[in-house]
Amino acid sequence: MNLQLNYLLKNAKTTVAAIILGRAVNYPTIDNYYRNLGTYAGLEHKFTEDWSVSLFGGLNYNRFISQTAVLSFGTFPVVRVRQQKRETFSLTPYFNIEGQRKWEKAGLAFGYKLDQSASGGGTVLEYHNAYARVNYQATERFGAGMGGSLYYSTGSSPGSTYDNLVLYFSPELNYKITERLSAVSGYRYGWRHDLARERTADRHFVWINLSYAYPLHYQR
Repeated sequence: MNLQLNYLLKNAKTTVAAIILGRAVNYPTIDNYYRNLGTYAGLEHKFTEDWSVSLFGGLNYNRFISQTAVLSFGTFPVVRVRQQKRETFSLTPYFNIEGQRKWEKAGLAFGYKLDQSASGGGTVLEYHNAYARVNYQATERFGAGMGGSLYYSTGSSPGSTYDNLVLYFSPELNYKITERLSAVSGYRYGWRHDLARERTADRHFVWINLSYAYPLHYQR
């Protein structure tokens, strides 16, 4: 859930905005779940028609419930393992600064973000992410893009030992098949270095996405 309110100032170059962002992630197999409410405020300023900068900051209100294995020593030598529920609340900062540059057929965006999110393994991560993306519209129908990011993430949930340095690199192609139907294809390479365990891993991801837009008009 994402709610954003914008207000253009009198100078017609600065837009003030407030954002409320809700996130929910469930892990049924391990009975963990994560709830997040983000409240952010910031502005976007256009220096020229081609140059703009946006700056946002705020707080994340986090609730994380996890199941922890606990050893129960009964009659020796019987040792039982039971699950104990652990619930934690935390308040973490959010910050994002981004610059954008536009040309006739190309665009560039670059920035830095500090945020928190749930991981695929059932824990909560806080990360520092530096990113950049460039796109080029070669023709009216055909375009290409290239993106990359380097971020450091650390575990913020109880008992977490995540401490990773991650690199992503992702080129993509897009083609407008009809006025309403578009296709996007891309490749993503990821490299991760686990600083806590001194090991590395990489992965490759290829995707094709079709999107169809149908405008709805409302008349009184």
